[in-house]
Amino acid sequence: MEDPIGNILKKTELADRLILEKRSCPLGVLLIIFESRPDALVQISSLAIRSGNGLLLKGGKEAKRSNAILHKVITEAIPDSVGPKLIGLVTSRDEIPDLLKVRRSK
Repeated sequence: MEDPIGNILKKTELADRLILEKRSCPLGVLLIIFESRPDALVQISSLAIRSGNGLLLKGGKEAKRSNAILHKVITEAIPDSVGPKLIGLVTSRDEIPDLLKVRRSK
């Protein structure tokens, strides 16, 4: 499967030797809040890994233990070159307001 990062999506020649390219790139770190569907954790994680994005996941309290186990399996399977901290698991609703206030550092 082709790597989706860095692909040229659009290319326009503005002037002689001046070319404008639109390339695919990761967005950064995504915070995803989902219901009590543990399969969503696996699906979202695989998409984030493939697209080169970091991820914070918050699932419903009903699937808390399932999400913790799936998170552990996924992070242990991620190669060291990528980093096991690519995907984080948010376990408390109380953490969400602080996470929503985080701004990208320049």
